[in-house]
Amino acid sequence: MVRIKLERVCIEKKKGIFECRYIPYTINKPMHWAVKRKWKLVWEEEVNWTVYKNRKKFGKLPLKYAKIEIVYHQTHISDTDNMYGSVKPVVDGLVKAGVIIDDKPKYLDLTVTQRKAKSLADQHVEIIIR
Repeated sequence: MVRIKLERVCIEKKKGIFECRYIPYTINKPMHWAVKRKWKLVWEEEVNWTVYKNRKKFGKLPLKYAKIEIVYHQTHISDTDNMYGSVKPVVDGLVKAGVIIDDKPKYLDLTVTQRKAKSLADQHVEIIIR
């Protein structure tokens, strides 16, 4: 079993104006397609970098089949369907990092859960790979 923790990610929304997040946006958040793409890429990059830093924990990659639990530690509890929709950039990051072959059910058993964080500073995404 491997546990990795994703730190906050930031994008530059306008010149000199940055926005940072500890948890990916839910599918209910309306935003311009270009901003949405920035968020997707920055989450994928964070996953890739975190996998790289923890490479020794993984063994041989890609995994032929993986049980992955993504845990959102956040201050508010989200709807289950929103959580599953928001993990897409995280799972895509695992594919791009070479952890899993693909995100099809043939290669992946995905579970998304959440835990209440005590404060904004305690918010993060945890990925547990079995």
